[in-house]
Amino acid sequence: MVETNDRKLPVGIQSFEEIRKGEYLYVDKTDIIWQLANRGKKYNYLSRPRRFGKSVLVDTLEAYFMGKKELFGGLKIMELETEWVKRPVIRLDMSQAGAEPKSVRSYLDDAFHTFETEYGIVVRPDSSLAVRFKNIIETACNKTGQQVAILIDEYDSPLQHSWKTPEHEACTSVYREVFAVLKAQDKYEKFVFITGVTKFTQISLFSVLNNLSNISFNPEYAALCGITKEEALRDFKPEISKLAAKKEWTFEEAVTQLTTYYDGYHFSHENMVDVFNPFSLINALSDSDLKNYWASSGAILGFSGVLLCFAIRLGLLFHVGQLCGQRIVNLGGNRLLKAALQRLFLLCLGQAVRVRAEICAAPRLFALEVQRDPALGRADHADQLTLLLPLAAAHTLALRELFHFLHGTASPPNYSSSL
Repeated sequence: MVETNDRKLPVGIQSFEEIRKGEYLYVDKTDIIWQLANRGKKYNYLSRPRRFGKSVLVDTLEAYFMGKKELFGGLKIMELETEWVKRPVIRLDMSQAGAEPKSVRSYLDDAFHTFETEYGIVVRPDSSLAVRFKNIIETACNKTGQQVAILIDEYDSPLQHSWKTPEHEACTSVYREVFAVLKAQDKYEKFVFITGVTKFTQISLFSVLNNLSNISFNPEYAALCGITKEEALRDFKPEISKLAAKKEWTFEEAVTQLTTYYDGYHFSHENMVDVFNPFSLINALSDSDLKNYWASSGAILGFSGVLLCFAIRLGLLFHVGQLCGQRIVNLGGNRLLKAALQRLFLLCLGQAVRVRAEICAAPRLFALEVQRDPALGRADHADQLTLLLPLAAAHTLALRELFHFLHGTASPPNYSSSL
């Protein structure tokens, strides 16, 4: 077995340059990244869950557009890229912008000042943020002779943090003002890439940047973020073997356990590749242990929030699945719509199974939370968890029954009102 002592896992590292220069293990996605940057559309939005590798992806794109060829030695992109043109890059990380319009403006003011200094732009005292952004894009292109790459990471962070607060509408107004510039500056732009967790429709940048393509569910980008099972077996075999040895499992049993805990994400019904949560998988392999890394990393949610998310996800999956099943039964001969609904139903069933697995693992998280802070060990937490476990089982069973009925192997299911 290959020694794991000399193999460095990039736990918590989001810098592509640090990963490469520090000789950390890197799951090579650069062939997909090259296709996105050179064969994809100009304006792109990608939604993925938090802690899913979006920031590493943005950092990799930045290194690529800045022509840092030395960082990509031995990677797949070397067989695709021949020019390595150095382009100006404007990168914004909206996770640093707070949750109030004042803090959003302050962050953008500071970021824009950095670019204005770099390109020698003289700013008039009365210039708005939108005008300054426009001038930065135009000047960067004109001074370098190359179109600009614009990367906006975690665009929705201020919107999420201000949601259901009096500050939310004011935050979205800042977005409408500033990011509307992107559409009008297309002749100066080579590539625009925006990441987030949630697409806020009809507000913020999606209402003003209507040429933005949502690639979140495109089959060619299903594995752009995260780690597929094939990649895990290829790149982390020594670490999986170490976990197996520690737990006294076979290699296959270790893979099964990792799959149960961290696998099962699907981002395209046309490419149903299983994707591991990278944050959880890398932490688990680094610790040679199985824990709820993703849930316990949520600074906002806490344990009660995690339980609430479980309940919401279960309810949505069940009701969407039930609705799909009812529509399939009533459609008659409309084959295309029936096939589409069947795919959506199967996705609901698969995700319900995943949520059930996460809830079954939740007691470990609850115990860890209580160890850190005994005051958290309240009866209502335990009661909520006790209620969720049978609820998860019931929802999953109901969807399975509906599945068998739709395939002619069972009678119509009788859903109890408790579901």
